[in-house]
This record gives sequence, structure tokens and C-alpha cells, in this order.
Amino acid sequence: MHPSIKNSINKTRVLQEIRKEKGISRIEISSALNLDKSTISKITSDLLEQGLVIDKKNDEELKHAGRRRIGLTLNENYGAIIGIEIQTEYYNVVVINLYGEILSKYKELLPDGDFIETLDKTLNTVIESNKQNFTRILAIGIGFPGHINPFEGIIIQSNPLNINSPLNLYKHLEDKYNYPIFIENDANCCSWGELTFSRGKRDNNFLIALGESRWVDRASKNQRNIVVGLGIVIDGKVLIGDNFSAGEFKTINWNGSPLSQFSPENSKTKDIITELSKHIALFINTFNFTKVIFAGVFTEFQSEIKEELSNQIINNWGYTNKKNIDIEFTPFGDFDVSYGAAGMIVEKFFTTPDITSTGNRYSLKGIDLLNYVIN
Repeated sequence: MHPSIKNSINKTRVLQEIRKEKGISRIEISSALNLDKSTISKITSDLLEQGLVIDKKNDEELKHAGRRRIGLTLNENYGAIIGIEIQTEYYNVVVINLYGEILSKYKELLPDGDFIETLDKTLNTVIESNKQNFTRILAIGIGFPGHINPFEGIIIQSNPLNINSPLNLYKHLEDKYNYPIFIENDANCCSWGELTFSRGKRDNNFLIALGESRWVDRASKNQRNIVVGLGIVIDGKVLIGDNFSAGEFKTINWNGSPLSQFSPENSKTKDIITELSKHIALFINTFNFTKVIFAGVFTEFQSEIKEELSNQIINNWGYTNKKNIDIEFTPFGDFDVSYGAAGMIVEKFFTTPDITSTGNRYSLKGIDLLNYVIN
């Protein structure tokens, strides 16, 4: 292995440990990673010099910290990561630091124009407003509804956004913006958010159901429907599928109507919850998911969903032993997708680089991506 690649891998592994354990010592890092103390000392010195890491032993504010753990931590003020959700009528923005702490969040109506014009107006507004509030923007993640190729930055198709042929966003964005900008499907963004900032034990097999409320007819605006996208995580990885369409959902009773994903008689929220719960119960029992998480508008119906889904899981289970499944709801509501889009960036910052990484900003990971951002 080339020394530079080995150094990038070790630096990123050290960053992972510091992010995982606030206040960790150099000796603890050396033990956890099975690296000699001189290597850890050299790496942490580099990270301190870059400003990515702070040594709290030298922090004047913590001289009298008492029993509080004091050691190496990430520099929370190193820079901001922006997550954006683009919907049919509005966009949501969440700004976080490297620990995933929310620094700012807001919702705005989409500006007028065709898709590219609207996206540029949105990005320019978000970037300019956050330039004034934060010293450095590190990267931007954007979640869209539809088929998304996140590796090449292509919106393959999006019915909600009226994109019917492949649109290469990375090519457009790279020519106009200095920041790395990554795109992903909206439900998959929710999966990234859960993986990156899990609020408890990190589950490796789970399902996320994202519910969004949209106008059936955007022109007349006489009726809103709940639309559903699924985020699927298996063995700790977000499943995207060979054609990037994993998680697209229609019920088995769907009659072909472009106006709903559900059977025609199930247009009321209660009926949608019942029909969706039957399908999710099947997925849970078939794929042995340990957790299902509801996001978006579904967070407004927690008691109804918990009761209905619990019953459907029992009805669908063919054995006498009790099926244990955690049914959870995200705490972010309207900001689930944008928080997850920002989380996707954090995951990239702390993912170990590999030998296939190139100078292309979209293939970089770990310390290599962070170095690209600051240089």
C-alpha cells in the first residue's frame, strides 16, 4: 500500500475515534486502533495544526473542569455542513457541525423558474445567507424525490419534479460552485441520517418510511395526498439497487392511477396507515428488520401508527415466539430529509478512504475529502 494512502486511512480512523468518544486520549486511541504511540502522536499533531481537532487539556475554559473528561475532541466550529431538501413547493435547510448538532434550520418556498434555474436560485440564496453566519461551509448535501444516481450525480427521473429524462447535476454544479455538493434520494437521506447520528444502539438492518404531503394537482390545489418513499438499510449499508430505484413504493392493490400510491378507496389518512402497515409488516417479517422508523408527516400520527403496525406484525408472523421490533419516529419532522442529507456528508467525512479514490471530489472520502474542502 502506498504510504500516502496508508496515512489517509490512519488519519481517518483516528478522526473516527475522536468523533465517537469526546475527550478521548492519545493512549486510548492507540489501544483502540492498535497503532503505536508515535504514529498517533504524529497524526494528532497534524490534525491539531489543521484545526480539525482540539486538545481540551490546552483549553483555558476547561482548566477547572473537575471530573469532566478532558482530551481530544473535534473542533465544533471548524465548519458548517448544509443539508437541503428540494420538494415540489418548498425547500428545507438544516445546517450542522461535524458532531451533527443543528446550528440553523428553516423552510422557504421554492423560487420560480425551470428546475435548473430554481435549483441555482435556491443554492445561491442558501450559500450567501450561511456565508454570513458561519466561518466556513464544508459541503452541501441535497435530497430529491425520484430515481437518483448518487455516484454520478444524475437525476434519472423524478415524477414530482417533472424530470422525465436523465439530468446530470454534478456536471452542472461542478462548473458553478466551489463546494462539494452531493445528491441523494430523499428517503435514502433519512437512512443516512439514522446511520450517521443514531440516537442509541446503531442498528444494521432497518426500514424508514418517509411520508410527504403533496398536491394531487399542483395547478388547482384542491386535494393533497400522502406519498411514501422507503429507505432500506441492510448490513449497515443503504440499499439503492442496481437501477437506483430501491425503496420506490406502490401497494399491491394499486390500480395504476398516477394520483396515488394506494388503492383508490384508501385516500383517508387512517386507511393509508392501515394499508401501509400491512406492507411494512410483511417487509419486517420477511427481511428480519430490527427497527422501523417513520419520518416526515408520519410523525404526526405516532399512536395510530404504533398500534396499527404492531397488530399487523403479529397478524403477519407465523411463529409462536414474540416478534420484537422497535417502532420509532424521527424528531425532525419537516427537516428529516435535509438533516439526513447533511448527515450523508458527515458519513463521507468519516468513512475510511480506499485505493479506488481519485482526485474527483465525488469519489473522495475521509481526510482526503476534508483536505480537498479546506485546500
